[in-house]
Amino acid sequence: MADILGLKFYSKSDGTEKLVTAYGNDIGVFDGSSIFVGQGRNLSAVKMEFDVYLDYLIGTNRVNANQVYDGINWINGGMRARMPIAKYVKTVGTTAYLADLVYVSTNFRSRVWKSSLPKNNDIQWGFESGTNLAQTSGSKVITSANAGFITYGIKTGDPFFITTGANAGEYVIDTIDADQQITLTEAMKNTATGSTYWTGSNWFDARTNDSDYIRGLGENDDQLLVFKRESLNRYDGTVLRKVKGVPGTTSHRSIINLRESTYYFHDTGIYKYSNGESILISRPIEDYVEAISSSNYDSVVSWIDGDLVYIFVGDLTDIQKGIDIDNAVLIYNTAAQNWNIGALNNILRAGTIAIESEARVVYL
Repeated sequence: MADILGLKFYSKSDGTEKLVTAYGNDIGVFDGSSIFVGQGRNLSAVKMEFDVYLDYLIGTNRVNANQVYDGINWINGGMRARMPIAKYVKTVGTTAYLADLVYVSTNFRSRVWKSSLPKNNDIQWGFESGTNLAQTSGSKVITSANAGFITYGIKTGDPFFITTGANAGEYVIDTIDADQQITLTEAMKNTATGSTYWTGSNWFDARTNDSDYIRGLGENDDQLLVFKRESLNRYDGTVLRKVKGVPGTTSHRSIINLRESTYYFHDTGIYKYSNGESILISRPIEDYVEAISSSNYDSVVSWIDGDLVYIFVGDLTDIQKGIDIDNAVLIYNTAAQNWNIGALNNILRAGTIAIESEARVVYL
């Protein structure tokens, strides 16, 4: 098997349990015996993140269309799959979040899109886009063949963005007339066809869309944590608030929860978030943190076992300080509040936690 690019233990409410991995250009599902069965997904060979929402496994890599799996079939269209392409996915309570987005060939690297309230216990994203918008001069009515404005949960009052053509700009939806027809609050100035557009209101920007873009998502106290490299924000479903005085992360896979706290890596150290605040906890091992190669900053992986938080950081080298460790692991004992340094035999790329026969199992 090629290098693992993502890993998730997928558990459904009906008792279905599957270990799923992204590798090479495909996704594999463990057969329960000895092999991962390839799913023929034809993906780019880049990292893929996973989470579960309403019993569906969602995989994101920011290059290919988001992957949706029900435990038997991969869903390639329809309401469940109609969402922006994302790099990260995270479920918090009754809402799924997508972050670091791409749609209509545009990057929204500081944007988060959230699911709508489930309809008939099914996923809705409140998103639609296309490249075939037809507009008529002097008319507020616009049409898009094969669109699903009603089907995909677009609402009156949603913003409507025309991104190409003579009428490019931001508009507001007055009425949704049919799946392929909308009436805006203002008339078009020009007749045009083949325009690119997108619409929906289930999004927010984590501050400005600049070079400090989203690097990961977490969850704490039923709130979404939005990590950029140099900032951390928390979102309660309505309001985005910045966590003061601390950085975010360089590695989504370093973000891990143990009881009421969230632990994560930044190139300045290991941080612990709880109760709306984050503190640096790695000062006792500062020399080891400084020995981490910058090439590994985005590859740090964390997992937990009992009271211990394990943080794989790759090779550590600082000859002057006598540090030379291959495949190093920083180990924090949350009960004793002390650190140890360990090592693995191999490079670690991803991890996931499973509950099997009522016991917690870690897959690495």
